[in-house]
Amino acid sequence: MVSVENGERRQALKWIALFGALLALDGGLPAIARTTGTATADAQNGYALQQTSNFKAIYGNPQLKAAFYQFLQNVYHLYPEQRLHQLIADVSAAAPCDRDIYRLAQSRLGEIKPLLGDVRYALPALARQKREMAREMLSLLGDARRVDGYMEIGTTGRYISAFRSALELKGDLVLVHTDAAAYSPVDLAERGSLFKLGRFVPLKQYAPLTGTEVADGSLDLISNFIGFHHSPPDRLDGFVQSLRRALRPGGRLIVRDHDVSSDDMNRMVALAHDVFNMGLGTDWNLNQAEIRNFTSLSQLTAYLEQRGFKNTGKQLYQPGDPTRNALMEFVRV
Repeated sequence: MVSVENGERRQALKWIALFGALLALDGGLPAIARTTGTATADAQNGYALQQTSNFKAIYGNPQLKAAFYQFLQNVYHLYPEQRLHQLIADVSAAAPCDRDIYRLAQSRLGEIKPLLGDVRYALPALARQKREMAREMLSLLGDARRVDGYMEIGTTGRYISAFRSALELKGDLVLVHTDAAAYSPVDLAERGSLFKLGRFVPLKQYAPLTGTEVADGSLDLISNFIGFHHSPPDRLDGFVQSLRRALRPGGRLIVRDHDVSSDDMNRMVALAHDVFNMGLGTDWNLNQAEIRNFTSLSQLTAYLEQRGFKNTGKQLYQPGDPTRNALMEFVRV
C-alpha cells in the first residue's frame, strides 16, 4: 500500500519535472537587458581586445583559468561547474576562434546537463544570487530603511522581491526592463511570486526616462544591478540624467558594475558574459550584438560625480567572484 507521504512526494516531483521542462522550453532564466551593439558577427569577439579570443586568453593561462572556475562555482552555477569548466577547456583547445568555441561548446551542453538540471542548478543559483544581492543592498542601506519611491533597472522584480520585507517601502515602485512582467515559469522564478510587482516602464535602448514615465523627484532609491556598460555611449548621458531627475535631493543610486582596470580583467569579465549567454542558449550573433563598454570603478565614479552624484565610498564585492562586480552607493547632490 502506498503511503500518503510517498504519494505527495511523487506529485511534488511531477510538478518539479514539469516546471523544469517549462524552464528549458522558455530559454532558461532571464538574462540582463539587451541592446543592439556595433560588434561584428565574425569569427572573433568584436568587443574583445584586438578582436582576439577571450576563451583562449583565459583558458590558455593557468592562473586566469583557475580564477574563472571560481565564477562558474560561485556566480554562474547553471551546470555542474567542473564538467562545464572541462568542456570549455577542451573546446577552447580544439576550435580556432571564439565563434567556433562558443557554438561548439553550446552544442555540447546537453552532454553535461543532468536530469532536471534547471531545477537542481538554475533555480538554486537564482535563489542564492537574490539572497546575496539582498544582503549587499541592505548592508549598503544600513539603518536607512524608509524608502518613498523605488526603481529597479534591468529586472521585473528579481531583487526587490528579496529585500522588500526589510524596507519600509511606500510610494512608486518602478521596474525598468526590456519586457513587461508576465506569468511564464521564468517570470515567476524571477520575481518569486505569482503576483506582479510595481509597475513596468520599458527600457528602450537606454533612452532617457521621461517625466511622464517617472515623475521628477518622486524616488528615494534607484538600483541598477546590471551596470551601465551595456548602454550605447551616445545615450548614457541622457539616461543617467533622467535617473538624477527622478531622484529627490539626497536620494540614493545603487550601482553594480565590474572593476575592469586591466587587460586580464577585461578578458575575465568579457568571457563571463560570453559563457553566461552561451549557457542560456543565446545565439552567437546576438551575443556579439551586446554592447560591452567596460570601465574601471574609478572611471565610473568620476563619470557619475561629474553628473550630479556623490560616491559615498561604500563598496561591496560578492565573495568568490573573480569578475570584481562591486555594489556601490551614490547620492544625488
